[in-house]
Amino acid sequence: GGGGGIGGGIGGGIGAPSGQSMTASVYSSYSHSSASSASLLARRSFLGHVLPESMLSVLAFYGPRSFAAAFVGDSDTPELVWTHAMRFRRLLPALRQHLGSFPQVLKEHSRAVWEFTPLPPLTYPVLSDEIYCHRYYLRALTDVVRFPSWVIKDHVPLLQALLQKWREEAGKKRCTALPAAAAAFVLGLAPDPQIQPAAAAAAAAAVTEEALRKAFRSLARKYHPDKNPEGRGRFLQVAAAYERLLPICIARTKMAEGAGGGGGNADKHVGGSGGLHATGNSNNNSSS
Repeated sequence: GGGGGIGGGIGGGIGAPSGQSMTASVYSSYSHSSASSASLLARRSFLGHVLPESMLSVLAFYGPRSFAAAFVGDSDTPELVWTHAMRFRRLLPALRQHLGSFPQVLKEHSRAVWEFTPLPPLTYPVLSDEIYCHRYYLRALTDVVRFPSWVIKDHVPLLQALLQKWREEAGKKRCTALPAAAAAFVLGLAPDPQIQPAAAAAAAAAVTEEALRKAFRSLARKYHPDKNPEGRGRFLQVAAAYERLLPICIARTKMAEGAGGGGGNADKHVGGSGGLHATGNSNNNSSS
């Protein structure tokens, strides 16, 4: 919470009835047929664009109240990695940037209409080296020092997810079809690499995540199939270019933030032997 605005509305008010109604509506849509696959949740839920899969799993497996509690807490467990830094350094700034001046416009003109713009997928550098299967981060799950007796639920779905993840990793090929310079050119962030190869390469290497997201939003307004049915081919090119450059930007951000950039205290835990419970987090004094 804190400070009102979008920070207060999303951070502080998530546990209010309105926040619970929102999470309950999403939960009811995915808690049955889709709860067995966090990846499926991420693809189908509108929250999958902005939250880690582990947060969607909390919503699906533990319900909206636990989701609300986890959202405002700090966790670093096999089932959930979600911290203050991830909320306030990544999620809220991205949402503010996406909304732009619309909140102020809405205050002045209550009937102002929001122009739909696809939200670029939001990633978290602290999770870039993590492998998430079904409902567990494998690094933490296999850490017998920190979590010597973590209870594993849904053994068969976990094994199936592990096998699928192994197949994906084994069959993964490096994305060499679209060079970084060409991707930057597609997004309008670099000159044509066929005409100015050196300048294009330098521009691609200097692209920031903020500039990348801004370019994606600008082009998505023009070519997203929901707004321009004839722009589907161009939008796919834009999306591919965004996905090509995003890992580069994430790596640069992670290096700048340092190893502790997304850290936080494991004050709140999900799973174990008794579901989600709080252990003295200052943001939330209730347990679910």
